[in-house]
Amino acid sequence: MKRIILSTDHRSSKGALNATTTGDAVAPPLSAAPAKSSTGTVTRSSHSAIDTGKSSDAAPRLNLTSLNHASFPCSDLQATIEWCGRVFAMPEYAFQDYKNSMFGGNGQSILRLGRGSAVAYIALAQMTPEELKAQASIRPHFCFGIRDFSVDKIFAALSKMPAKAESVLREGKTINGVNFTDPDGFPMQFNPDTACGGNGFLGETCDMDATVKRQPDWPAPVELSTFNHVRMVVKDIDSAIAWYTKLTDMKPHVFDLDYGGKRTILRIGSGPEFVLLEQGPSPRTFKPLLGVGMDDFNACEVVDRLKAHKVPVRVEKPNGQTPEIFVEGPNGMEFQVQDVSYCGGFGPLGNKLA
Repeated sequence: MKRIILSTDHRSSKGALNATTTGDAVAPPLSAAPAKSSTGTVTRSSHSAIDTGKSSDAAPRLNLTSLNHASFPCSDLQATIEWCGRVFAMPEYAFQDYKNSMFGGNGQSILRLGRGSAVAYIALAQMTPEELKAQASIRPHFCFGIRDFSVDKIFAALSKMPAKAESVLREGKTINGVNFTDPDGFPMQFNPDTACGGNGFLGETCDMDATVKRQPDWPAPVELSTFNHVRMVVKDIDSAIAWYTKLTDMKPHVFDLDYGGKRTILRIGSGPEFVLLEQGPSPRTFKPLLGVGMDDFNACEVVDRLKAHKVPVRVEKPNGQTPEIFVEGPNGMEFQVQDVSYCGGFGPLGNKLA
């Protein structure tokens, strides 16, 4: 395997890039045009994919547009792919054939998450029992999408925090975003918001026409449209807010719930996507939660469909207004199914901030 790693040491105050190479791979220039493919290239008409302008000393905050993906280890990869396809109609539409420090050397199968305007997916990797045991004490991996993606700008911003980070040219041809570790130990990532987990310089080329081959005896799926939110259990909510609002343009919001508690979120862009912050440690510290959105949400119909699939499901109403539907998936994954407009708030669809 050939790869180039661009990294910034957390002690650096300049955000300088240090290149470490293995094999004879040569990184294409950052201004390279996205690759075209008959299988489909994700594009945005207003999107300047790479901004090669120099970052200012002020290291401006990063402008986030979406939740791009989440990654999970699997004890049985094929069974997990089948479950996601059967229950949520999520097709496998790409494969990443490379080793990484998080999920080993078996590559990752990429499943499209919905058909919303924002590209979103989950990455699944087969792991041994020993590897899974080690993963049990690692926090979930999530990735944010950035409209004007610039490695220089991202490294400059992270160096001001400070935070360890690296950017890998996976398979010798595709920039794998920028990976970093936050103060709570979450392995996070920034990607171009057109990255679908596939080929091309920006990872923007996937089989967008892929579908799930449904079996005759499968019940109707709950078809997803968007990647709506994730949960992060942190040591101190105020510290997490301060760190992320210095690094990015995410905005905090606090909801007062009916039972007397509070729900704190960081809104991504103009919403409704968000990060749910919970203070820990707690039993949910290492348990991933993926909030997913669907069109024409009807709680009773969703629950009936999930029960037809014989999957564990529960409904909560912490604000006394919004039914929140939780589904236990394979490998410890938990999904929360809501309307595409859900923002963690009030009203029948949970789409009101107050």
